[in-house]
Amino acid sequence: MRWAELMAQGVAEIRALTGWLLGEGCPAVALWGVSLGAWLAGLVSCRDARLASVVMTAPPARLNNLLSQAEQVIGRRRRELRLPRREAYDALDTTPLNLNLSQPIIPRENILLIEAVHDLFVDRKSMEALWHAWGQPDIWRLQHGHASKSLSLGLTGRVLRWLAPRLDAPAGQTIACSNRL
Repeated sequence: MRWAELMAQGVAEIRALTGWLLGEGCPAVALWGVSLGAWLAGLVSCRDARLASVVMTAPPARLNNLLSQAEQVIGRRRRELRLPRREAYDALDTTPLNLNLSQPIIPRENILLIEAVHDLFVDRKSMEALWHAWGQPDIWRLQHGHASKSLSLGLTGRVLRWLAPRLDAPAGQTIACSNRL
């Protein structure tokens, strides 16, 4: 339950910040999250139509998928600590915390998924499932791992170029172009 509370708090805080930014005159708000931040961005995009766009870099769509992948790279002691929680994590994966079971309420054209194809935490199968569940939004597949994707030269500029036309449009408006740079 603590995990669900943490995610709910994160979503509430992002939505409050979004409201504040828009209330202060910011013309558009987009989210760009990495890893667990991408998961939170995805959760918010399923609940807040005020967002102009969302970019999700290596989002773990399901809790148990993230944990099973993580078990490959974490130590034995951490794996043993997670075992008693597996049933609770399975239960959480039947809730809206599982991004594959939720639908974004912003237009699909305003969503970008970034996959790190050598990621040991968020595997290709998980990214493909999310991509299909969300109606195949734009997806970039980078030749990186979970941590090295953040060091990808030019990634920030590329994402900002993708975001630019979406930030010029009012929230909820579909963008006709598809910038696959």
